[in-house]
Amino acid sequence: MRQGTANAWRDGLKRACRYSDFLLFALSVPASGPLLDLVGEDEGAIFHFQPQNAPVSSSSDAKTRSSSGKTLAARAGMSEIGRCRKSDLVTFAATRRAVEDYCFAHNHLAALFDEEGRALSTGHGVKASELPYLVTGGVGTLRSTKAMQDRDLQNLRWSLPALSSGEIPLDDPAKRAARPEGAQARMIPVPIPPGRRGGIFNRMEGTTSRKVKLGRKLAQQVEETIAANFGVLMPEYLRHLVPVREKMRPRVRQIIDAFVDKMRANTDPWERRFAEKFGIVLAAAVLLAEFRLTPWTENAVARVYKRSRAASASIDEATDNLIDRMKKLLRGGERFRVIKKGKSLPAGQADRAWGYIRKLNDKRVILIPYPRMQRLINPSAITTPVLRELARREILLKSDGKFTRQVMIKGLAGDKKPRYVCLLETEVLTSF
Repeated sequence: MRQGTANAWRDGLKRACRYSDFLLFALSVPASGPLLDLVGEDEGAIFHFQPQNAPVSSSSDAKTRSSSGKTLAARAGMSEIGRCRKSDLVTFAATRRAVEDYCFAHNHLAALFDEEGRALSTGHGVKASELPYLVTGGVGTLRSTKAMQDRDLQNLRWSLPALSSGEIPLDDPAKRAARPEGAQARMIPVPIPPGRRGGIFNRMEGTTSRKVKLGRKLAQQVEETIAANFGVLMPEYLRHLVPVREKMRPRVRQIIDAFVDKMRANTDPWERRFAEKFGIVLAAAVLLAEFRLTPWTENAVARVYKRSRAASASIDEATDNLIDRMKKLLRGGERFRVIKKGKSLPAGQADRAWGYIRKLNDKRVILIPYPRMQRLINPSAITTPVLRELARREILLKSDGKFTRQVMIKGLAGDKKPRYVCLLETEVLTSF
């Protein structure tokens, strides 16, 4: 089903995209569907839009809570393929066979599932725990040769990414059992701030009332645009992509690999697998922009990746692991050398050093360059939440509300003052 024009679709979403990482991301996901086969990737991913925090049931909170736009962003993405009214959405209450038929019909495109909570309240729909394996696995129920004599009972195969939404965070220990690593890499949480903080329009600035007012206007623009223009973007995208498909193969792979390296996700196979899902979406975002089908850049993908990775990781555990590693490094005495104010280290020691120890405000402080701190934290995507936790534990010294501060160390950076993360040595050594 098709209506409107690709230009009207693009221009109608342009202003809303300026304020939203999540809308940009959702619009790039369907365009990544045709790229999976291009890079030999059989396993897609479900990007699940969920609340940033678990919903609160108090009446006072209910009065201030407003829609965050999770479903709207997903519908906007699916408008690239066809009509996307709320009545067009497939809910989690669908049967297994219905999901198989739906995915097969959208092979090499994208799927959308809404109202994940319905799978928890009905015994007829596919289980939420099964959906990641079913959709990303790309293989439906395998039937016997005799059964396949019925044309309605054929074996179905597909390859696609998907968008979904729900009200309960996928990895909320208060609501669910811990998910296996395989499920975490197949169904990936995308936390959305509450509506009063902007919701999907996370790049708005100003007061809460201004954000709510502007957010409503932007949401209305998105609604009006996708109601009048749908099913017109994907044909244009394929018209540009198909003629250069083979030439694009190495380019797409290079974009994916570069993204994984930039996010420092080469630490182990699971981290790379997780990051590659976003790398494919990034490649789609780049191509959409180069084909002049979209007016945006690809920076939003990296920001959404960091949010998603943080939602899948334990900040407390990562912080504890960092502190444990710092203790071992400090006791080893090689990577963090003591340096007195106004003094410099010999060249050989400076080259091997990962940071320095010196007095700051009469306290011995470990100075760690921010890029090095990113490499020390695993995964590096959760560096900011870990630094926030270190500050909460009163281990990290903040400077004017920031997690880093500029410090001049003679002979190490010329006239520049690099930014360092400053940790209290005594607190690191005595933690736990």
